[in-house]
Amino acid sequence: MAEPTSGEVPSEIRPFAALLTSKTYFYIGVLSEAVEFALKVGAALRPSLRGSIGGRSSVTGCLDRAIALTSSAPGEILDPNLQAIVDNALRSNN
Repeated sequence: MAEPTSGEVPSEIRPFAALLTSKTYFYIGVLSEAVEFALKVGAALRPSLRGSIGGRSSVTGCLDRAIALTSSAPGEILDPNLQAIVDNALRSNN
């Protein structure tokens, strides 16, 4: 499978490829990879992550990763994509 963020995939399609790859990894049971690709989805498609069981699980995996990172290294700045997913999840639950 081509890396969705590689030069093999046109830049305008990369967020869609990352979303598809994230959901694929979820459905084959590889949550850590699903989370990695969920972080590459991009702001425009983040709402799509919440639209399915696989997407919601990927968001949950991102939240778990953020909690683990901030617990193990308080004050460390999160990856901007991870921070955006966390912020979006928190806003959508208000």
